Amino acid sequence: MRLLLIFLSLLIFAPSAIASKTPWQEVTADATLRMLFSDVLSDDSRTMAALEIAMPQSSNTYWRVPGEAGIPLLIDGSASRDIGRIVPLWPIPRREILYGYVDYIYRGNLILPMEIEITGPDPRLDLQMMMGICSDVCVPVRVGISRELDFSEPDESSRALIDRGLLNIPVPWDMGENPIGSVTFDETADKLFVQIRDPAIDVSSMIITIGNEMTVFAPPQKSLIEGVYVFEKLGGGRSEHWRGQEVSVIFMSPGGPYEISQLLEFSD
Repeated sequence: MRLLLIFLSLLIFAPSAIASKTPWQEVTADATLRMLFSDVLSDDSRTMAALEIAMPQSSNTYWRVPGEAGIPLLIDGSASRDIGRIVPLWPIPRREILYGYVDYIYRGNLILPMEIEITGPDPRLDLQMMMGICSDVCVPVRVGISRELDFSEPDESSRALIDRGLLNIPVPWDMGENPIGSVTFDETADKLFVQIRDPAIDVSSMIITIGNEMTVFAPPQKSLIEGVYVFEKLGGGRSEHWRGQEVSVIFMSPGGPYEISQLLEFSD
């Protein structure tokens, strides 16, 4: 797949009609997408929407940090009217080694919720998105979505789908003692050492990011120290810029996906 890239760009505009779901749009031979809108405005002037992608398990798209060879999913809402921040709420991805490269991907159906800040009386959402849809070949796809936002008739079916997507979002750890001890980077070895306190954590699901870097780490390996796992740095980011940065660890647990952020330590 990595050797057979087709650089085809598709530009799709959803109708501007006031509907809680845009029509399904075909973006590749086996992938379609649409936008969902809750049409509910919260007391703090926010509303929820979501990008829904339907594709078979043999196809994938990529997380915000795509990995060594993927195409990041980028979202730009700067052309919108009476809208402030648009915050994608990323479901926990899976790590796969494809053709020798570590990538962070989503397979099958995906719901990517977004929290949208409303700043004026006449909001209009204009999104431009870029993503890669891959199966036997990888197709970079550009998607344009335009819609007037109206909160007079909330839509329960769209809201239920968005809520389903929220179940896959890592949330801050709230189950008692921090299950992760120190997270230490060894600049000489170019490796992270992560202390795990809770054996219930699925270590194989752990994905680590540092600040806003696009750094990729190899799958965890057990170290010679009990409860400590090693993540080798593969590419992206310069460790000399990491001092004072927070490291984010996302993982699966029996209670669902969680995220823990803490200061990155160094083995000086």
